[in-house]
Amino acid sequence: MGDPQALLSKKAALYSGPTKASVKNLMLKHEVVQAVASGAFHIYPVISIARGIEILIGVPAGTANEKGEYAPGAVFGKVQKTLMRYLKQYLRLKALASK
Repeated sequence: MGDPQALLSKKAALYSGPTKASVKNLMLKHEVVQAVASGAFHIYPVISIARGIEILIGVPAGTANEKGEYAPGAVFGKVQKTLMRYLKQYLRLKALASK
């Protein structure tokens, strides 16, 4: 997994292709190839949005359990918790408005 600080301090690109092996077929400018070779630029092959999130943020995106819930420390778990908070607030306000 990528180091988030390294990603902030260096230039990086996520490449989404049909397979990780397709990275070798990328058509890149010579300057980009040199930057990758020197470590100044990184290309991370990803096959899903979840993997891209993990590389960019440095935290597991998460996988839903059989109930559709994500682990609290995972990115998707935090998103799910926030959305549930918004839903509860909306329902509370809707109930108050209908009185």
